[in-house]
Amino acid sequence: MIDVVVSAGLLGVAMTFTTTMAFRTRSLWKDLRQSRIEIGELQRQLDYLCSMSRSGVEQKLTSLSIHPLVAHSIGQASITGRIINDSLGTRVRLTLTPDPALGGAARSLVGWLAEEPSRDSEESP
Repeated sequence: MIDVVVSAGLLGVAMTFTTTMAFRTRSLWKDLRQSRIEIGELQRQLDYLCSMSRSGVEQKLTSLSIHPLVAHSIGQASITGRIINDSLGTRVRLTLTPDPALGGAARSLVGWLAEEPSRDSEESP
């Protein structure tokens, strides 16, 4: 009789542990999926911006928006960008701030803008 009670107790503990781990794993996979979608959107926008001239980038940064299909998946997230000029060169930094209701941290990607050729280099053979 004592064997049955001990076995039932161990089974209950094992089931509780397994159920808890299953829900935590599900949450982890949801967070990973969300992260991949956000990084993918940042990468898409950054690739587009890095292929433009600096003046085009400055204009586009004022009107950044998340693709509608992505917005459907990540909620009311916002995307911002700025140009960075320093000794490393000219870069653009994009930051995606997730929907506060969904939680999560802001994600950023930085890419270098192509240097525009100077007039002197165009005239030389």
